[in-house]
Amino acid sequence: MKKVSVLFITFFAVFLMSGCNNQPTIKSEEKLVIEQLTKTEGQYEQINEITDKKEIKKVLAFFKKAEWISASDKSTYPKIKMNDYYGLWVMSDNALKVRIDSLNQNTVLSKKDSNELYQLIIGEKLSE
Repeated sequence: MKKVSVLFITFFAVFLMSGCNNQPTIKSEEKLVIEQLTKTEGQYEQINEITDKKEIKKVLAFFKKAEWISASDKSTYPKIKMNDYYGLWVMSDNALKVRIDSLNQNTVLSKKDSNELYQLIIGEKLSE
């Protein structure tokens, strides 16, 4: 009986820990293809491609340290897409909202991180 109790408690603890983790796995990439929404709804054009491993690591570091939440609130096309995996919206306060569609995960980056990330992937600063 004691073994069953220990087994149950262990299983329950593992279940709780895995269920409470909202951090998605940020997969490594060989390259990042950056696409921007065109004037035609739902159509994108490639504006940048990042192949330098150090630059890719910098970009993905923003996503790894972000606080992700589960949400299924996709309402508009993202302004920017990366590898058809990440969607990015520029919010009214110039922060970037990032979404991993396939996982229903969202985050909003700080203004500082938003500016740095935008500079890395687009090559220009966000409007002040």
